[in-house]
Amino acid sequence: MGIEIETSSPLASDGPVVPRSSPNNGEGKKRPGWSLSKAALLLVCCASAFMSLHQGGYFKALESKVAEKTSNQTHRSTYTYAALSDSIARLGAISPFATEAQEIATADLQPQESDVIFITGAMHNIGQNLMKVILAKRQEEGKNRDAKPLKIVAVGNFKGRRRLNTAFLEALEKHDVTIESSRVDITNYDALEKLLASYNTDGMKIQGVVHLAAVSRVQDCQSNLDRCRTVNVQGTENILKSLVSLQGQHRLGISLEPKTKPWFLFASSREVYGELGPGAVATENVTALNPINPYGETKLQAEEVLQKWRQEHGLNVVVLRFTNVYGSCEDHLSRLVPTLVSNLVAGKELQMFGSATRTISMLHVDDAVEAIMLGMNYASTLGPSKEGHMEMFNVGGGPNHDALPLSEIVKVCQTSVAAVHQNCQACLKPAVVANREGTASKEPDHFRSNVELARKVLGFQVKHTFDQQSVQDYVQRCHPPQN
Repeated sequence: MGIEIETSSPLASDGPVVPRSSPNNGEGKKRPGWSLSKAALLLVCCASAFMSLHQGGYFKALESKVAEKTSNQTHRSTYTYAALSDSIARLGAISPFATEAQEIATADLQPQESDVIFITGAMHNIGQNLMKVILAKRQEEGKNRDAKPLKIVAVGNFKGRRRLNTAFLEALEKHDVTIESSRVDITNYDALEKLLASYNTDGMKIQGVVHLAAVSRVQDCQSNLDRCRTVNVQGTENILKSLVSLQGQHRLGISLEPKTKPWFLFASSREVYGELGPGAVATENVTALNPINPYGETKLQAEEVLQKWRQEHGLNVVVLRFTNVYGSCEDHLSRLVPTLVSNLVAGKELQMFGSATRTISMLHVDDAVEAIMLGMNYASTLGPSKEGHMEMFNVGGGPNHDALPLSEIVKVCQTSVAAVHQNCQACLKPAVVANREGTASKEPDHFRSNVELARKVLGFQVKHTFDQQSVQDYVQRCHPPQN
């Protein structure tokens, strides 16, 4: 039976190793399969060898050695593997048949390298849904013995966040997926560099980073400019700097050659385009980038930082410019749909900020997560190059779905809440048009996105339309009636 050990560095054994395909009787044939008598003889030899080693105090010395080494948590399984391998090698020196056992057992003991993916902002809106989809994909694919174990390092602020339930974590483990959380702040470079370095060891390979963490609301950036710039721009550069610092660090166990450099997926925003005007459609590498608020400005600055590091260090980068995401219970209550729905459920008067004819691009969280999964897969297929690769993709409902007037969005929310909360009086009242002081001109009035590039290159397809069915499902899950 194989023994699964997560990280190890095999040491040279003392005993001889006979290749399984070595010639037999000078005829170049492989040895025939084991007979019952040979198997019995092997057991006798192994038992005899075990007793000899036990009487000689070998295992006591070995136990002491392993106990001493396992005090170092980083290399715990390395020494466990080495001790077991050494024991088998010594048996091989005693019994000619034990070399077969050595060969088989050491093959089973050989550690399986774990893939590591860092997800910043993992416990927020999109992050939690992304981890659930990763599990669903593993379940769909089934338990594949050839698949590497996967570690998800969830980085971010967990304060006030819904915890992942035990059943979900147990389901992850069944499919060789483990989640390890870290409260490291991406604005703290030293702590971030140490975190990434701790996963740059034998038996683990950093595949990539999904960077979702941000001050992600226009109003929040407007009210706290310094924090917005520090998180959205400096935080992004800190992650890139930490990744690059791992290259050539032999002391940590591996050297990241160009072919193994981690990819980087960045969650950007439609806000980098700014105001488009009536009927205009945003297209990557064609439409000018003219953000009109600090949030859009910092997202664009982060994209520029990515371009710089991509060129200088040969990183492969995928940028997804998301539109307005809805549909998750983990979403900020101050966002558009959560605000409308929660106010309706509470019986409060609705307010529309800005013009009622303002068009807003809507994207269901499931479609956003699907785009990330496709982006991760695409990034992992980009080959190494001196200057790396960087590609931007719009991710939204598409020209036929996402140009909804604010007044229409309000009506859909009212109808959806009324279907679940049948005594909703606020659902029958018209919304009042209002302006947030000082911010009326800080959000685009017109936006539509061209998602054709994401469709062609990534295979992205919009599966959810912003309508009563999708919003009613959100209300039922996140704001059910209280009996």
